[in-house]
Amino acid sequence: MNKREKIQILTNINTFDIDVLTDFISANQITLSEMISAGLSEEKQAELKQFEERIQQQKSDKNRVLALCKDIEDSVFDAKAIKRMLLNNELTEADLLANTSLDQSLIKRIRNFEQTKLNFNLWDDLPPLEDKRTDVYFFGQPGSGKSCVLASLFYFLEKNGLMQVDLTNLAGATYRAQLKDDFEYGILPESTTVDGVNYIALDIRNKEDRNKWHPLNFIEMSGEHFNSAFEQGISADNLNQKNYLLNENRKLIFFVIDYDAHVQGREAGQRFSQASMMVNVLELLDDQGILKKTDAVYILLTKSDLFPDGVDRKKFAMEFLNEHYRNFLENCKDQKFKHNESFKLVVFPYSIGQVKFNDILMAIDDTSPKYITEAIRSFSFYKKTKTGLFN
Repeated sequence: MNKREKIQILTNINTFDIDVLTDFISANQITLSEMISAGLSEEKQAELKQFEERIQQQKSDKNRVLALCKDIEDSVFDAKAIKRMLLNNELTEADLLANTSLDQSLIKRIRNFEQTKLNFNLWDDLPPLEDKRTDVYFFGQPGSGKSCVLASLFYFLEKNGLMQVDLTNLAGATYRAQLKDDFEYGILPESTTVDGVNYIALDIRNKEDRNKWHPLNFIEMSGEHFNSAFEQGISADNLNQKNYLLNENRKLIFFVIDYDAHVQGREAGQRFSQASMMVNVLELLDDQGILKKTDAVYILLTKSDLFPDGVDRKKFAMEFLNEHYRNFLENCKDQKFKHNESFKLVVFPYSIGQVKFNDILMAIDDTSPKYITEAIRSFSFYKKTKTGLFN
């Protein structure tokens, strides 16, 4: 449209239908202001103002959707939040397909995503720990990955036929099955910030002789119990109700440190850093005489799949701890020396596999649970069972 044509149109502006006028505006050929200056009727002014408002709203909605999609691509939102956006029509499957790397399969998994509520027990609901077993403890702050470690371990043991369940604590057996089943479906457990504990008794098959089994008690304390032990000391109110720690069973202790929380600065949401808490709890365990009955202390650095690309994970884990958790590491070495090298001290990077949107497991990595299985076998006693029909 040249200048002469534009003048001619404006001179006869009220002779054009609304659809034609909106086309002029959409093509940026004539503005609404120019039409009004040329004497556009009030009725058509009102219609065109509504049209422009709709256009602005559409642009705003598109920009909002693009911003959401960028945040989704950058993993700002977890699966629960994305599912909520889809259900609330804040964005559509078409938006995700057009503006993110998500495919229809992953979008379907997000739509169907549902975490099972994890039930941590109160101490009063738990039976005493079985004796003549090795107690395996997992300590760490809320959200450090303890439940994910256990889920991957139980999945690995069951998949490879290495586990016999013990039904002494039915609630623990149910919890184990729930962790394993959700993990198999690619659903990760929620952070256990509630105040409670889970105790799972099971046996692991010996590597050399299928008729030998390692009897174990797995004890997962909620992060809140761990925090309480740090602030108030180990007592019957947190880690040592029912004398779980002070029994005569030999023990394996796993300290679980969240690599990603440290890197992303999410520790700021905690009253105390992981580093500070680990040192104090280690000292408290020694004060209670628990390290005298300990055969191995493992420091698991979880979410090691987020380490820098190409690094040797074991080497990087040690370097990371030396830089950021040096005091805790040295205190562990001091305790080992104090107890005449009576327990093994191991640093190990732990990964469950590739995770998307914080909650969805895309690919399982068996490397870490396989290593932990071997470690537990190495530092726990075994018992002989009767040979069965299929042994």
